[in-house]
Amino acid sequence: MPPSEASLALPEEAFVDGVCSAAACALGGLVWGTMRGALRSSRARRSVGRSMLFSAAGACAFEGMMQLKLLARYLARGRRDEAAPPLYQSVLGFSSMAAFDLLLSSQLLWYVVQPARAPFAFGGWLIGRGACWASELVDLDIEYEQ
Repeated sequence: MPPSEASLALPEEAFVDGVCSAAACALGGLVWGTMRGALRSSRARRSVGRSMLFSAAGACAFEGMMQLKLLARYLARGRRDEAAPPLYQSVLGFSSMAAFDLLLSSQLLWYVVQPARAPFAFGGWLIGRGACWASELVDLDIEYEQ
C-alpha cells in the first residue's frame, strides 16, 4: 500500500483545479442566471443582466469558499516532500474538525440559497460543479478484471 502522501496532488495542481472549478461555477451561474432571469416574473424584480451577474458572483464565491476549505484540509495533511502527519490526533480532534466542516458548509449553503442575496446562485454552482465532476469522471481510468 502506498503512503498516504503519495496520493496528494501537488500544490500547483490543487491551485489550478480550484481556479478552474470556481471559473466553471461562475460560467454555470451565468447560464443559470440567464435562464432563470429571462422568466417574466424574474424580469419584473430585476433585469436579466443583474440576475446573471448576481448568480455568477454567488456561485463563484460559494465555490471559492469550498475550495478554501479543501485547501485547509490539504495543508493539514502535510506536504508531499515530508512525511505526512496523522490527520487527527484523537477522536475529539476528528469530531471538532467534522463539526467545523458541517457548520461552515451549512452556513455557506444557507447564505447562497437566500434569494434576496444571490438569486439563483445555487443552481449556477450546481451546473458548474456538475461540469467539473463530469470532466473528472472522464479522466478516470477504469480497469475491468476478467
